[in-house]
Amino acid sequence: MNELRPNISDLPYTFPKTTQGQLDLFADVLEIPRYMVKDGDEAMLDAMVGTILYRHLDRHQKMFAMKSIRELESRPLMGQLVNKATTPALVNPKWGMWSLTNDELLSFQGNMQGFDDFASKVGFGASALSAKDLLKDFQLHKAVRRKHIVTLVIWGAVYANKNSLNKANTEVQRRSVMNQSAFH
Repeated sequence: MNELRPNISDLPYTFPKTTQGQLDLFADVLEIPRYMVKDGDEAMLDAMVGTILYRHLDRHQKMFAMKSIRELESRPLMGQLVNKATTPALVNPKWGMWSLTNDELLSFQGNMQGFDDFASKVGFGASALSAKDLLKDFQLHKAVRRKHIVTLVIWGAVYANKNSLNKANTEVQRRSVMNQSAFH
């Protein structure tokens, strides 16, 4: 990424040959409805590439990428891309799996898989007993008691982890032919 304009070759995906195919791929990656990129052009493609790479760009490249996003004719798409670019860059990179480098993605996936494996081995037996106790108490008292809040928090954490793991797995699969020179 030596030049100001973010380059599509810096991305870790195998690309369709047509501009519309590439736009559809990036719409899927960024979880944007495909109708928003229908009949798009190179300017739209540049804006989407800038969005995906935004977190990794230097200050001048970020300004260029944001300019290309803000110049889009479609205001709804522009708003989506500004949000997608800035949230992983400013808040939490894991909220945009597509913004992670190959190494970051594989590390995150490994961590989530490790937690999932641990929860599967340890959690289900204890959780089943807690669930039985929770249901019994709920039937008697018609409310969740304080002692069961821990069970609910654990279930929530396991669910959130499983959701993150699924997103990481999807992104790894999308990058099935990881371009090792890109996104490092």
